[in-house]
Amino acid sequence: MNPEIPNLEQKEKIKIQNTSEFKAAVEKALESPENSKDLLCEAEKWLEDVKNNPENYPNYSPEKDGGRWLDHQEYTLFKAYRSQEDWDGANRIIESIKSTPHAEKNNSKQGRIDILSKEIETANQKS
Repeated sequence: MNPEIPNLEQKEKIKIQNTSEFKAAVEKALESPENSKDLLCEAEKWLEDVKNNPENYPNYSPEKDGGRWLDHQEYTLFKAYRSQEDWDGANRIIESIKSTPHAEKNNSKQGRIDILSKEIETANQKS
């Protein structure tokens, strides 16, 4: 089971319904640090919903593209959490990647795990 995505009190309510809105939320999070955790958590919740309820999102089905779309979005979210030094968020994405359908066909998973391990090790050495 993946670690739980925090429910945060959002200063600005957003509703993500497609890839464009997902990307806009991630970009806005990177531009405005005061709202970044809220926006990234909302983006993560939407992505988990897409992953867990593919029948509700036929355009994003892993059967269509072998899981590439989901892999790209998870990587986008992973990079955003990493850039904010939100290691809990980055780790949730790693755990999510491990349980992603078709992940075994994609070599990027291990690379992200390696990157996260190095980042956390570096952050711990600075502490």
